This record gives sequence, structure tokens and C-alpha cells, in this order.
Amino acid sequence: MHHCNVERLFTAYLALNPDSEAEMRDWARAQRNANGTAGFPDGVWGPYLPFVNHAAGGRTFTARDSFLPSATLNFRFDDRPAAPPPRMREPPYLAFFGDVDVTKLKFPPTLYVFVFDGTAPFEPPKTSGTATALVAHANFAGFVSVFFIDKPGRPCENCLLGEAFDVEVDVTDALRRNRIDPRKAKLFVLAEDRERQLHPLADTGAPTPALVGPYLANSLATAADVVTAGLTNDGGNELAAGAPSVYAGREVITYRVDLSSLPTSLRNKDDSVLDDVSMAFAGWEAATGIDFERKDRGEVDVVLGFSNHSASNAYRFDGAGGALAKATSTSVLFDSAERWAVSGEAALAPADGADFWESVAFYLAPVAQHEIGHVLGLGHSEVASDVMAPYYHFGPKGAPPALTKNDVAAVRAKLGL
Repeated sequence: MHHCNVERLFTAYLALNPDSEAEMRDWARAQRNANGTAGFPDGVWGPYLPFVNHAAGGRTFTARDSFLPSATLNFRFDDRPAAPPPRMREPPYLAFFGDVDVTKLKFPPTLYVFVFDGTAPFEPPKTSGTATALVAHANFAGFVSVFFIDKPGRPCENCLLGEAFDVEVDVTDALRRNRIDPRKAKLFVLAEDRERQLHPLADTGAPTPALVGPYLANSLATAADVVTAGLTNDGGNELAAGAPSVYAGREVITYRVDLSSLPTSLRNKDDSVLDDVSMAFAGWEAATGIDFERKDRGEVDVVLGFSNHSASNAYRFDGAGGALAKATSTSVLFDSAERWAVSGEAALAPADGADFWESVAFYLAPVAQHEIGHVLGLGHSEVASDVMAPYYHFGPKGAPPALTKNDVAAVRAKLGL
């Protein structure tokens, strides 16, 4: 049953990421098997013995068979998990383990990460505890496993051939939950071995993590580096993937801003909100030639408003932070749990002495600009400077950043221009 559910998720992923097979093929060709041959077509790990494909005359399964339509293997799923609507997120705070070299690790560790206020007393969990106790600890932030085969006397050939890599744990929720100012935060890590025994991080050979994120000066010092560290990068770019935009061929797209839904932070700022939304549409108008026309009454193509959950109720907004907004082809919904600001207001970096998480606010215009891209059919970009990168960023004084060449090329392709 477990493998069946994994397969369902995998087939849904392949439907959303049709370039995955090409990415696997290119990656495998650059690798080497233990005997020195290229890692494709059989895959870096070789044939999947003892399993054979009876529909293909008894040929042994290999990695490339993972991408065959399930019907060719004599099964199919009645349904697949639905894809959630695209959404923009706040930039994450990450426990960043850089250059993990498995040849230096004492065992394949599961790394349990905790965050705490470095200016206050902290009682760390004990190595004599259990994984259950670790997860229940108030300062627990998340975990990540580093897997490799470490049979005694049989070193992992792929580990010897592979390069060091980075792993990260998103600690944003734990920082927010414990009201910890990230600028004062420290990390603590315990490692669990395959026998479920706990060890200090220093005893594992794993690198010491750095806390990276907005407002922090660290080894990933630039905003672009921090955002890139948090991106899910599978080697491709889904920016313009999928079917053409539903607005292909249109010369005019109408919209309305639901001013009655404005949250407290935007009350009595109706004109500024309308100006920011207009500014968010302006870049896409210049790139496409489409006239985005605001109508305050009557039927419109797109409604922009604030809500605690999406119109389809696919999932609720997640409170302050996290997902900032979500979009369909007919709606943009901003999270009313956030603190919002209009362009031109004071810089939003929290002041010393203030409650960090009560001070965090997000500019409306750049979030609106990103979500309009989703309205037009665009996915997320893996280039951190693109407007369609999944993490929040903004231009001078909270204005929307300029569309990049990638953004413009993608939206014009989606609209058939």
C-alpha cells in the first residue's frame, strides 16, 4: 500500500513536470557506474534486480522504466492527487548544511534541528532521549535525513564517485511559533543513527549548519543567495510549462479589487491599494500589449481580494507568514492574516526591541504582480531574480520589481504572442 501511494504521487509529479525524464537522463549520463560506464541508459545504480518487465519480454527493470506510462506496465490509477493552486511565499529561514560529504560521515544520519533565542536560557534535548521526545520539544524546527549505504567492508561506490551537496531544513515556523527574533537565533542539532541512537552533531562528521534568511548577515549574504537556497530546483524550469493561457488571443482583461475585504493593515488606504494593483498590472501590460481594465461593478474576468481560505477551499491559508497569496485564472486571494503595506511606506525591516514577528509586513504590489503572472498561466521560475520566483521580493520603496527577460518571454509564449 505504501509503494502504491508513492507511485500515485510520483505519477502526479510527472504530469506536472513533463521534463523530468530528460533531466534524469542528462544527469545520469554525466555520472559513472562502479565499473566506470555511463550512468545511462541503465541508471547509475544499474538494473533493478531481481525485478523484470514481463510486458517487455522479461527485460530487467532500470531507472528509465520509472517514466513509462503506467498502462504499459498493466496498471493505471483511477485518480491522482490534485495539484494545489500556485502561491507566493515569504522567504524562508533555513538551517543550511553546506557541502555535505558522505565519505566523511560516520553513519547515515537523521539530523534533528532546534532553534532557540541566543540571548535567553535554553535547555537542549538530551542524547538519551527518543525521536518522539525530540519532535515534541518546544524548539524543534524540523529534520532531514542523509542516506547512503554504509555496509561494513563494502564502501558505497556511488558515494565515492559523487560530489558534496547541500541540505537544508526550513525553520521559519519554529521561529515564528516561539517568537524568536531570527537575528538573535541559534541552532542546535542532534543526529540519529540507524539503530535510533542519538549523537551530538560533532560526532557525525556532518558540517555545522548556518542560519540563513532575510535580515541576516551570514555566509549566504545576498538576498538572491538566500532565496536560491530555499528553491526546489529539479534542474528544469516550469515557468511556461503546460497548456496555453486561457487568455490567449484576448486584447482586454477586466478586473475588480474587492475593497470590502481589506484587512486592518490596509483600512482607509483604498486609493493606495488601487494604485498598487494598477502598478502590478502595468508590467504585464507592457510585456503583452493586453489592456488590463479595472471595473468597480459588473462582471469581470479577475477578482482580487483578501481571504482566510481559497475560493475552492483546497486548503486554508496558514496564518501569518508562509503562503502570502494564491491565484487561479479568475481570482487572486491575498492572506488576510498578514500585515500588509502599500508602496512608499517606511522600510519594513523590524526595529531592534520590537517583536520581530509582529513587525514583519509585506508590500502588496510585488505580491500582486507575481500572482497576476499565475492568472495569466505562468508557473514558478527557478531563477531567483525573476518576478515568478516563488519567494517574495520587491523593488525600491515596495514597488514591483521589473519583469525579467525570462518573465516576458514566458508570458508571451503562454499567450501565443
